[in-house]
Amino acid sequence: MNRNYESFNMWQNFYDFRDREHERRDMEYIKRMYPSQLRDIQHGVEEECDKLEYDGSMMFDEYPDRLMVQLLEKKIAGNCKTEENEVWILHVVPVMLYSEMYRRRSRRRNHMKNRNMWTGYSER
Repeated sequence: MNRNYESFNMWQNFYDFRDREHERRDMEYIKRMYPSQLRDIQHGVEEECDKLEYDGSMMFDEYPDRLMVQLLEKKIAGNCKTEENEVWILHVVPVMLYSEMYRRRSRRRNHMKNRNMWTGYSER
């Protein structure tokens, strides 16, 4: 293989890592600006998504099961310490959950694409 090409790939990976690290820090900064009640909900969403971050998880299915995601929404909303009349939480939790799932699915796809590039393996 051409050494210049290998060198380019090495540097490209380095810059991709820096970009991902920058995006992660930016996202953490934005999340710190959430109102306190939304930060608590986001924390609950991240905890539940952490539990689902494994090979074969429904979070990484091509089409996640809608019923399972809705059950997860209710679980997260139930764990939120709120008053009974705060119905808005039932609308906020799904938005935050879908956003977090999308972010993790995207990160996983990029990771798999980069891994396959280095190993020469293609899923197609």
